[in-house]
Amino acid sequence: MIDETMGRGVLKSTFEEVGYVIEEDFPFQVAGQVIHLDGYDPAHRVGYEYVTTASGDRGHLSNAVLSELDRLNQKRLVQILLIDELHISSAEELRSACRDYLQELGLGR
Repeated sequence: MIDETMGRGVLKSTFEEVGYVIEEDFPFQVAGQVIHLDGYDPAHRVGYEYVTTASGDRGHLSNAVLSELDRLNQKRLVQILLIDELHISSAEELRSACRDYLQELGLGR
């Protein structure tokens, strides 16, 4: 498991290496509330949220928020990678998962 700071750094650099311009702590309206995505490129509607206990994400990302994000992703209105620290054991594993996500969606430019 890697912490919030390191995880955000890995995700930001991986998105930026394929050309996205990431804004950190981006305010995003979803399910009637505003959440702050760890990183988001508003011009391309692509971003990520590294879910960690330390940052309080488990409390802020309610089932309604997660369901709405999933719906928006499925409709391809946005593409937001949600990745939980509990499923990541190293920075390289996180980078690999991020690259796979971008490639699978055809978002790596």
